[in-house]
Amino acid sequence: MSRQSVNRLFAVVGRELTTVVRTRAFLALAGGFAAVVAVLAWTAGAVGYVPLVLDLLTPVEVLVPALALAFGYRSVLGDDERGELDVIRTYPVSRATFVLGVYLGRAAALLVALVVPLLGVALLYPPSAASGRRSSPPTPRWTRHCSTSGSSSSRPRSHWF
Repeated sequence: MSRQSVNRLFAVVGRELTTVVRTRAFLALAGGFAAVVAVLAWTAGAVGYVPLVLDLLTPVEVLVPALALAFGYRSVLGDDERGELDVIRTYPVSRATFVLGVYLGRAAALLVALVVPLLGVALLYPPSAASGRRSSPPTPRWTRHCSTSGSSSSRPRSHWF
């Protein structure tokens, strides 16, 4: 690609980024994803960052493709319906450059919408169990009823027997 082609591509990417960020759909989808991540992180009860990542793994795996489809939906067709393609055809931008620029612009907007909430949770969440909510792992329920005090055997004694 020549220098002019790269400059034209970046011009299309910049145009697409400003178009996407100005829409209410972008704000609604990005805000909804941020709310889901925040609520899941708050209710996870994980002790450190790695357990939190494991708790968020499945919802993020489901939401990322859904967000990608929502961001890419009608990207070029919407420009055609609004009459913007007629104006863009007057510029010396090839169709391939335009489609690639739209794709890269939408991908950059999707990346921002995904990374900002996840980075926010990562920065606000304690990185290890030492600075977390619990100081030790929870005691399993079955060991709360067992006691070894006063017993001559090494086997735990239950109060049910």
